[in-house]
Amino acid sequence: MAKASGVICFAAKTQLQNQIYYAKVPKTKFPTGIVQVTLFTSDGEPISERIAFIQHHDQLNLSISSDHPDYTTRQKVKLNISAKSNSQPDEGNFSISVIDDSKVPYDENAETTILTNLLLTSDITGYIEKPNYYFNHPDEKTAGDLDVLMQTQGYRRFSYDNILNDNIRP
Repeated sequence: MAKASGVICFAAKTQLQNQIYYAKVPKTKFPTGIVQVTLFTSDGEPISERIAFIQHHDQLNLSISSDHPDYTTRQKVKLNISAKSNSQPDEGNFSISVIDDSKVPYDENAETTILTNLLLTSDITGYIEKPNYYFNHPDEKTAGDLDVLMQTQGYRRFSYDNILNDNIRP
C-alpha cells in the first residue's frame, strides 16, 4: 500500500512465488510530497516501510520585476508579478516582505517556507537542518540527499488496523 497526504494512492495484493517481488508503480499516481510505502503480511501486519519523496516540479512559478533597479528610502515601488503553473498564467494571493540584506542576513537553504513545511517538515518527525536546501536548486545531488533524508529521518510507526478493517472515515 502507498499513501500520500493521508490518502491511499496505490494498493495491490499478490501471492509471492519467490523472495523477490517487482511491481512498477508510476509516480503520476502520487502528488508532489512524501509517499509512504508499506508491505504487509497475509495477516495484515506491516512488515516493512519506506518513505520517498515525489517531486513533479509542479509548484507555482513566480517572476517579479520592478520599474527601477534600486530605490531610495521610502520611495514608491512598482512591481510586476507574474504567476504561472505548468507554463500557463495562474492567479493567487501574495504577500511580500522587504528586508535589508546587510542588516538581516539569511541563509536561503535554512529557511522554512510554506513549501518545505507542507511537503516535508510537517511529515518528518526528526530535525531537518536546512529544509529549503532540497527545493532551492533541485538537481541530482539534492534529490539524492532528499532520499537519504527520507531513509534516516523518515521512519514512523502507524496503525493500519482501521484501514485493514474497512473502518475508514470518508
